[in-house]
Amino acid sequence: MKSYKAETLDHIASNQQFKNQFKAYLATAIDMNGFQYIFNGRKEVNFNMVKLKFRELFQQGNYGIYNEINNANASLFRNLGIDDIEDFAEKVDNLDIELYKFIHLAN
Repeated sequence: MKSYKAETLDHIASNQQFKNQFKAYLATAIDMNGFQYIFNGRKEVNFNMVKLKFRELFQQGNYGIYNEINNANASLFRNLGIDDIEDFAEKVDNLDIELYKFIHLAN
């Protein structure tokens, strides 16, 4: 379990090493159950806050991560019912549970 504090979450969208690791997981995942990010719920971290931080990451560069991942692993998004960047943006913005399945809190 990687234990993140609330302050650390503020940097998810801006930390290049974190983003590269996350994109590498997405590029090889079959679906969003294929990997997990586990956060320590005892460190002032809540599920909604984590989802919002990942939403920021997804939204960067006008949802640029969509093209990067879709080019490497188109089946991941197809399995989620995402056919284009507009579908992706809708699921990101609405915090669709299927898209954010990889987030888990441990107590």
